[in-house]
Amino acid sequence: MKKKQFKQIESKSFAFWCVNDNPKDKTIIILHFNLWIEHLEADNIPLLDVGFRIDKELPDFVNFYLPFKIELDEISDLGNVLSDANILSAIFNENYSFQREQACKYFHVKDSNNKDIFHVCELDVKNDINIRDTYGGSIIKIDINELKLKIDTPMYIRFRISSKKLFELAQEIKNKDFLFESAISLNKFIDFRFNDIRTLDTTLLQEMNKKNAEMEFEKIHFLLMTKADVDIINSNSAERLLEDNVWYKYMGFNPKTFIVANHWRFEGKKEFNLFIKLKLKRFSWFHLLAYLFIIIFISVIANVISPQ
Repeated sequence: MKKKQFKQIESKSFAFWCVNDNPKDKTIIILHFNLWIEHLEADNIPLLDVGFRIDKELPDFVNFYLPFKIELDEISDLGNVLSDANILSAIFNENYSFQREQACKYFHVKDSNNKDIFHVCELDVKNDINIRDTYGGSIIKIDINELKLKIDTPMYIRFRISSKKLFELAQEIKNKDFLFESAISLNKFIDFRFNDIRTLDTTLLQEMNKKNAEMEFEKIHFLLMTKADVDIINSNSAERLLEDNVWYKYMGFNPKTFIVANHWRFEGKKEFNLFIKLKLKRFSWFHLLAYLFIIIFISVIANVISPQ
């Protein structure tokens, strides 16, 4: 009898790099990822929010590689969503306000002392973003030259990817006690890799190094958003419950459930790998009835073979 082969899941990395034809200084990046997965009771389409703050040297272009292909209509700008003081403060966990210029695609973000901290640029997705399908995935290219302003504060850009392809990040774990365990729970894992040279195409790595701006990641924040009843098994993250009145406006819909943010933070790193195990509670009539059938069957057999 042949032994059942284990199906190896291929893990691939996301990547981020800047292009600058005439660099004069180092580009400083603060990067934000918000992965929304298993966050709804139904119609659970995953989301990936990507935000980045560029300081000092502004590059000509910013590139973000995804290890799967997406369409332009699966990308939406979040800059305009941040032009709400409550949402702005919730996203950055600071007491921020903003000031918008008339007929402009940007607004100034101010701290509690009314000092300009950075400015948020709003993207016209159809004109400011270009998508190229290559290396088994897609590269999102943002033309920073078209967004540059004569402003001394850092630039911040944030956009959202809404795609079922993000389901590939969460793989199901089959248990040995599959019949019994799966009646009440489901185990999954998320393998999120960023700038991982071991899983990036070598030709892509060459492209990333060509005319690459001298770049430093000051901080990288990764937040995993799930329903409150999803257990993060091997987490060393900070957790907090999202304030529904603010975050639901940011999401653009009411998930009708409590959502928890799990936060990982990396400082001074240009790459990271996160392996996260999830345990989801569920109710399956199929497995529950099968479980009851087995119990009844065992009881009947036990009564038949037991001495009278």
